[in-house]
Amino acid sequence: MIDQSLVSDILPNIDTLSFSPRLRLPVHTAKDLIVTDSWVSEKTSSEKVYRMFGQDPGLPGLAILKNESPIGLIFRSTLIERFSFRYSHELFGPKPITEFMDPLPVTVQISSDIDEIGKRFQGDTLPRAMDDGFLVVDGERFAGIGTWQMLMKCLSGRREELFSYMAHHDPLTGLPNRILFMSELERELGEGARGAIFYLDMDRFKEVNDKYGHQEGDRLLNEFSDRLLLSVRSQDLVARLGGDEFGILVRGLSQKSEIPMWIGQFMEHLKSPYKICGCDYEISASIGYCLYPRGDKDLATILRKADSRMYENKRERRAFQAQDTKLEGRNHSGGKEIVLSSHGIGASVFDGGGNQIASNILWQERVQGHEIGILSELEEVLRFSLPDGASGPFRVVISGDKRAVERDPGDSFEGESMDNLTGLYDRTSFYQKFFRAVTHQITLQDGCLLLLVMDLDRFQVTNDISGHTMGDRVLKAVSERLLKVVRKNDLVARLGGDEFALAFSGIQSRKAAEKVASEILQSISMPYTIDGQEYFLTASIGATIMPEDGEDFETLISNADMALSQSKEQGRFQVQFFSAEARERQTVRYSMEKRLFKALERNEFRLYYQPMIDMVTGRTTGAEALIRWIGEDGTPIHPDQFIPLAEENGMIVPIGQWVVKTALNELSVWRGYGLDHLRISINLSARQLQEPDFLLNFLQMLSHSGENPEQVMIEMTETVVMRKAQESIDLLGALKAHRIKIAIDDFGTGYSSLSYLRRFPVDVLKIDRSFVRQIGEMGEDSEIVRLITLLARALSLEVCAEGVESELELSYLREFGVGSYQGYLSSPAIPSGSFVDWVLKSRAGSITP
Repeated sequence: MIDQSLVSDILPNIDTLSFSPRLRLPVHTAKDLIVTDSWVSEKTSSEKVYRMFGQDPGLPGLAILKNESPIGLIFRSTLIERFSFRYSHELFGPKPITEFMDPLPVTVQISSDIDEIGKRFQGDTLPRAMDDGFLVVDGERFAGIGTWQMLMKCLSGRREELFSYMAHHDPLTGLPNRILFMSELERELGEGARGAIFYLDMDRFKEVNDKYGHQEGDRLLNEFSDRLLLSVRSQDLVARLGGDEFGILVRGLSQKSEIPMWIGQFMEHLKSPYKICGCDYEISASIGYCLYPRGDKDLATILRKADSRMYENKRERRAFQAQDTKLEGRNHSGGKEIVLSSHGIGASVFDGGGNQIASNILWQERVQGHEIGILSELEEVLRFSLPDGASGPFRVVISGDKRAVERDPGDSFEGESMDNLTGLYDRTSFYQKFFRAVTHQITLQDGCLLLLVMDLDRFQVTNDISGHTMGDRVLKAVSERLLKVVRKNDLVARLGGDEFALAFSGIQSRKAAEKVASEILQSISMPYTIDGQEYFLTASIGATIMPEDGEDFETLISNADMALSQSKEQGRFQVQFFSAEARERQTVRYSMEKRLFKALERNEFRLYYQPMIDMVTGRTTGAEALIRWIGEDGTPIHPDQFIPLAEENGMIVPIGQWVVKTALNELSVWRGYGLDHLRISINLSARQLQEPDFLLNFLQMLSHSGENPEQVMIEMTETVVMRKAQESIDLLGALKAHRIKIAIDDFGTGYSSLSYLRRFPVDVLKIDRSFVRQIGEMGEDSEIVRLITLLARALSLEVCAEGVESELELSYLREFGVGSYQGYLSSPAIPSGSFVDWVLKSRAGSITP
């Protein structure tokens, strides 16, 4: 009998979730609950139906039809009960199945939502017939039979499905979010597909948001999203990446010549005025793009290319505006000057009558008397000669990147965007100014340009403990300290969250650059006192130098990000300068990661088995299952290379499930050869244990395999077990309750302590090979092995030594009382078939372990 309260436990959790009306949530109907569409006519005899159930053990039930319409249901359990010994007299005579069917089965329409079906059968109102199943109909016609178990399965997974959907979609617009956008792009790259990504940043959104409020801003974002959706095909992807930034994935686009057409298509759909509180607003966008794949370019480079083009486009759109106060302010021999905020772009000048009077180029002029630096006052000056009789106001048409933008010199200049919290430059302004700095560096050749990208280490802890308000105050304090330690015209920006960027010009050597970066790092690590409380922070910094590491904007940004990642990977609280070797390692790593995502479906993984040998009898008692990856080209990839990567990107979870299933299947293979005494040992990682349904999945796989739990042992390292000690105790206790053996791997290298060994339900201690390798040579290693053995004996635990390679090591281990061993002395890890042959030959005496 199914516990009816289970439906009540699930449904309220789903029912209380709040969803945005724009989220296009996945829908499941009664069609998903159908497990069979088998039926018989009303005149079919009960004996025939009984035989049908006997011939098909997996058949749960049958519908009884009259003129294609269902009139009842009969289930296996009902028929078996009726035809039991007690009712055996009912078998006699050709009685029609209608005498045994349920004439009033629960019926649901095939289009019914499963959430509504679950609510219908919630709690004590659950019909008795639901213990078996129910009819699914399409109008009056029979569609199939659904089961209670299938309904429960769908409902139990529904909450996770909805949360997963919400995690991958923007709640405001209903569009895919940044996570899903990146995932889809990564999948495209992995499949070698061609296409293009476009980044769009809305113009004037901040103006609308500030002037009319967030509600109008949200309405604008939704309408902008709808227009973007109309501008693409059904197979393309439009995503909201955050704030007023959007991404578009155009699949199949392969020619650069097609890019203008697509940009024009986007702009055509966006150009109509938007109604904001009764006012018409023209809202456009700055756009960047990048075609993929780009040869040896990785995902990060492709994204950065599109991003930098978008910000360059934004910079150009903002820069083409002259300042009225400077228009008539300067004369030079034979002409006039107009001071602008753009760089190296072609320009034409028209008089008030629309006549072109000059066509020149913009050139740089350094304003004298100011300190050299990235923020030094530099002006772009357009010089032109006035023909006789020409009069203003003058109109300037400035062209750049194959487009022309018109601005009257009297137009107001749009100000720099700043970070609202800290008052520093934000990401947009930083990219604009750093791009300009790179351009000047090429022209001026004035020392080196240093770029630092900085993340605060574990800043989230400060937020979690002290709250976001205090976290914001700490960020302000960090910003103030950065401003104090840099020069007046150095560039400091908050890129977002706890990420900052700093740029310095006029750096004379790499040693000087290292000194600047070190001073920043040490300054940040000094205590912060706020409201009498001290806060301690450290930072990780990535650094790159122009021209040593590169001579263009995109390369330098990419280099600094890569160096920052390296700083974090190597322990944080340090400065890492970019190196070409690091880029090569990252390229190799990214290539391996792409292959790793495909390895499982390509069946490239193998399990090898290393025998475990009883020290006294010399018999094989079991084997440790060890994963091997044989690449598509036949090249083996060592686990030390791909296991850490799989743990980092989450692939260890499906890979781990494959390992468990394969290892359990191996037990049945061994049993076929009469080796049913062998025990198999399976390694588990920390990432696998973090999965909320790990225990349930593991026990289900074990149950489905039909193998004896006592022949299964799982191995975990001390570090994994102690990471969350109480949770580990609960988990291991549950496994132990199902008679599964527990081993602590690499014992002696982590959190070894008597107290936790007494608390954890452990069966076996595995001595790490580092102690075995030097046993007999270094007295302390021998003593450690001896003490581990004594400790295990006192706690009634088994001891197994790993990595045994010589008879001398074996003799020492036997002397100390170690119970079993594994290693090259007996056999390396070998494939399944070879392992079975090895064990059989060993048992026959043809191999001496």
